[in-house]
Amino acid sequence: MKQYIEQSEYRDSMTLWRAATNPGQLYVIPYDHVQSDPATVVSLTCEIAGVSNPGDLREAGRQVHKGKEFDFPKTLRVRLMEKLEPQYEFLSHEFPNLVTKWRAKHAAAMLA
Repeated sequence: MKQYIEQSEYRDSMTLWRAATNPGQLYVIPYDHVQSDPATVVSLTCEIAGVSNPGDLREAGRQVHKGKEFDFPKTLRVRLMEKLEPQYEFLSHEFPNLVTKWRAKHAAAMLA
């Protein structure tokens, strides 16, 4: 669980990156957007980076590798939610709609 928590330390990471860059130089793209609209994310990333768009992005969302699904035990999920609450609070200001969706998804999983 410690590794999962450390990899979810967005508050500190984003704060450090923002302090090290000028306003407007850091653009954060949530993974949800990569999953839901990969072609747009690739196009936007190219635009931000100032490089040409690779063109045909019809297969941008094609799944290449799929790992095994992992069913978190409810007790672990509850502990993770408690530990991650400061991250959700921070991210709710950055991505309010996504955090609402994430919280609802986790709450539903704890009830199942």
